[in-house]
Amino acid sequence: MPKFLIEVSQESDVLAQKRMNDSVRTMGSHFATHADWNRKKGVCTGTMIVETDDKWGAIGVVPPNMRPHAHIFQLWPPAAA
Repeated sequence: MPKFLIEVSQESDVLAQKRMNDSVRTMGSHFATHADWNRKKGVCTGTMIVETDDKWGAIGVVPPNMRPHAHIFQLWPPAAA
């Protein structure tokens, strides 16, 4: 099954924390609670690797309020150049 890297960057720690809290409260977000979150220079970035059929399945893991900030990269099999 294809693997995808999901990366979501938030503009600030305060905004990221608000989005995560909203996501967990409204839908019990697996992404918000299980992603690896890092803060560097005022930017909060969450990353997660998922196995799903396609890119749309990967974006479906991301809570709706975080999707505009999400980037999806196919890891396996490598995408054709």
